[in-house]
This record gives sequence, C-alpha cells and structure tokens, in this order.
Amino acid sequence: MRILIGAKPQKWDPRFAVDAFGMKFSDLIFQSLVTLDHKLQVAPSLAYKWEQNQKNLKFWIKSHTQFSDELKLSCEDLIFSIEAYQKKEVPFKLAFKNIQNPKCTIDPKTTDLILSFSLLKSPIKFLRADLPVLKVLPKAVFNTSEKLLPTQLIGTGPYILDSLTDSKILLKAKDPQLHIPYLDFLVAKDPFTKYLKIHKQKIDLAIDELPPIKILSLKRNAQFDIIETEGLSTNYLLLNLRDPELKKFHVRQKLHNAIPREKITRLSLEGLAHPAFSLLNPSNPYYVNLDPTSIPHSTEGKPDHIMPSFEIKTSQNSQVIQNMKILIQELKPKGFEFTLKSYDWGTFFKDIKKGNFQIASMRWVGVFDPDIHGIAFHSKEFPPGRNRGHYANKNVDILLEKAEETLDPNERIALYQEVQKQIFADYPIIPLWRNTLVAVKHKRIEQFILDPQGSFRPLLKTKIKR
Repeated sequence: MRILIGAKPQKWDPRFAVDAFGMKFSDLIFQSLVTLDHKLQVAPSLAYKWEQNQKNLKFWIKSHTQFSDELKLSCEDLIFSIEAYQKKEVPFKLAFKNIQNPKCTIDPKTTDLILSFSLLKSPIKFLRADLPVLKVLPKAVFNTSEKLLPTQLIGTGPYILDSLTDSKILLKAKDPQLHIPYLDFLVAKDPFTKYLKIHKQKIDLAIDELPPIKILSLKRNAQFDIIETEGLSTNYLLLNLRDPELKKFHVRQKLHNAIPREKITRLSLEGLAHPAFSLLNPSNPYYVNLDPTSIPHSTEGKPDHIMPSFEIKTSQNSQVIQNMKILIQELKPKGFEFTLKSYDWGTFFKDIKKGNFQIASMRWVGVFDPDIHGIAFHSKEFPPGRNRGHYANKNVDILLEKAEETLDPNERIALYQEVQKQIFADYPIIPLWRNTLVAVKHKRIEQFILDPQGSFRPLLKTKIKR
C-alpha cells in the first residue's frame, strides 16, 4: 500500500518524538499498553485488559509477547519503559512523573505479566491522553540517554522498518498474515507533486496532505474517494513573549482582534476550515466559547498605538505560506507590518524549540483533552517542554494543577473552562482556525476509517481489494 506523507519523522526514537510524523510512525513500530480507537475511546493494545480503582491501575499483558528481534517482553522491560519516560531529557516527563511505585508480577495461572502502579494525580485523562504516548521498550536496546537511529528501533508493534531513504520509508509487517504486508510511505513536500502522484494513481492514500483547491479537483476523479471528518487540529500564531514588543498586552490584543478569520478561511481554505478562538473543538465537553463577538473585550492599552514590524516564520508548506500572505495582506490596512520567512521543516522546528522567532505559524495536532493547556501554557513546561512562547501566569498554574488532581469530572470541566478564559484573555497565542481533516483514498482501499487524529492506526484494519 502506497501512502503519501509530507515529511519524514524528525525523531524516530519514541521517547523524543514530538512531531506529528514521529508519533504516527511510533504507533506502527511500537505499542502502548492502551490505544485510542477511531472514536477516541480507550482500546486494548499491548494490555488485553486493565482495572482502575481510584488512582490505582493494573494491566494484563500476554506472556508470549515478543519484540521484533524475537526477544520476549519481560517485567524488567515494562518497569524500564516507565522509568525511561520519566527521565529529565524526555519531553513527556511531566506526564509520567505522575506514575508512582510501578510493580510487575507473573500471573501464576497464565504466566501473563501484570503491571500495576498508582497515580499522584487524577486518572480521568491519564488513560486517554497520556498512556497511549508511552511506548513499551526493550531495556537492552533503549538503556541509553542517546536518541536511537531508525535502524536501531526494536518494538512490539505490528511493523518493522525495512528501508529508509530521503524519499521513501518502507515498513514490513512482522506477521505475514497481516492484511497489508508492506506499507510504502512516499515523501513529497510540494503540493503540485503530491497532486500529480495521486492523480496518476501512484498513491493509494493521503491523509491531510493536500491543499483545499487540490481536494476540490480530486472530488471529480472517479478513482478516488474523499473522506472528511471534523478535525482536532488547531492552527495558531505562536508568540514569543520574551520579545520586547510581544510581551506588551495591548500589542497581542490588537493583533488577535484584527485578524479576519472568516474571510481568510473562505479565501484560502475553500471552506474546509472554521475560525478558532481556542484550542478545543466546539463539540468537546470542555469547550468554552471565546469568540470575541460573544465576549466584551477590554480596551486596556493603546489600541491605536503604531505597531512595529514583526517577522513571521513558517515551514515551507505552500498552503501555510499562502495563508500567512493573505493574513499579512489583510492586516496591513490595520497598522501591522510583517516580513515572512519560510524554512525547511527541520530548520524551522529547531528555531521554534530554541526560541529563535518572534511569531511562528504553528498547528497543534490531535487536540481532544484539555490537558493540552497544561502542556502548552504551564510555566513548568518552558523549553525543552512545549510552552515555547514562555507564557507564565501563577494563577493559571494553580488552576491547571487543581484540574490535574481532581477526581470529580464536573469540577474538572469547570476548572479547565476557567483556565481557558484566563489564558486566552492574556493572548499568549492567537488561534486562527480548525481545518477539516480530509483523506484521499483510492477505491481499491477498503475498510479504511479516518480517525479524528489523522493517525496511521486505522491502517492496521485496512484492506486492499485484489
């Protein structure tokens, strides 16, 4: 099966993979104790069953489980995997510092492995939002703080890396009886090249890869199906709050209120996006309406203050560049001047992580749990964490910590809604729009279900018509 992707993973080692493709490939080569199905509900993965009692969790794993090098999974590997994700150099460490007293025993009747641990904080979101990120690793291979190369990766997942070039990633099924024995990922960065590969039927599947204008064109091609679903990704402007101008509240507020989101989504995105004023989707139970038309805005500061010129950094994604050009054009009559600079993804992302930017066009992918606000805005998440704009608000930190600890679902909703109100009243980032998630699928591909995260997990149940 031939799958189009716009870039290779930045990091293959699952302990350090925070980019979208790095995490998507991790789902194929490795396994977590649990995963998410296409409805974003917790589903079995390595663990075939689990129990939860307040803050105590227990998981059962089959004794015959093997890594791709045919070594059997051991209790030592399970404990090591937890400890590996708690190390200070790992970007997910704060989520897994939550785990206390991990223990592993052997079931005397079945010889299955039983892993148990307790949580310091509420388990409400842990199974859905955190645990699927933690991949089970062989201690013999990963017992190093160094980032492993793609060819060194050994996991219990259904696929192994067969070959890797600049333009192609080939995964081979561990079990030859799997529906699709090979997954052939073809890398193409240019939208026109992507479109041609699909149009010439050199691609079977592309998930969230084409600009809206090309999607509209392919709707007329009888060889392909276009699948759409409500997306969980939010595009936004990341602001560097250490910048002397962007640290000023009135500058951020004016920029936020000046952006004509509806017009830009209509002009540039062909209606395949909706204006966003927060990170969560309106269908999310934690969502709070922050649309400025429904909230009276403060006039604090100097609304008519002449704005300095700002630099916006983007990747070389042509759709992103087009979106930013239209945004710049629309904001110019409102007193804003920008220079736009685009870089290859590797250079761009390194600059973001180093804080080498004023404003950057970014996207949070797969946002479904309000814990995203802790990851993105808690002051403990300053780089190498993911609070890359260096936003700090002590009251928000306190609310986030309470929300993480509560066992009451209703209280959690109320706390996270207050968190959103306080954060977005400060304008540390500027939400822009949520894209409709679109997959282009050749008709020979059957039983493919597009999940809202745009992950590769549905490939495990997909079939090819012979």
